[in-house]
Amino acid sequence: MPESEAWRAHGWAWDPRPDLQLDHDLWKVLLTEIVTDEELGWVLNGARCAGCRLVWNGRQYRIEPTIDPRLGFNDEEEWLDFRGKYLVPIAQQIQKVLKLLTIKVHSNQKLSDVKVV
Repeated sequence: MPESEAWRAHGWAWDPRPDLQLDHDLWKVLLTEIVTDEELGWVLNGARCAGCRLVWNGRQYRIEPTIDPRLGFNDEEEWLDFRGKYLVPIAQQIQKVLKLLTIKVHSNQKLSDVKVV
């Protein structure tokens, strides 16, 4: 299989940016243990490919861009365009899985015991 097509063999349930090590383990949990919807999985995988990070804001995780042409988005405008096109339309779904990630990582609660509305 050509290297350029190797990513397709993985599907969406993996962290395509292990080079961004600070939140690599979080992306692995999010994409392999939390997200079950394929469409959402592909969007989040694409966000990670583009250089998005999972950042703790004191209450839960949020998605933030890496603004650096070598590692992520070229500039704020490119990020805002990506965000508006891909993330905003499914913001509620993203909030749900980020809440579940927060519970999984920062709580003794079991995910099966949590009701996410």
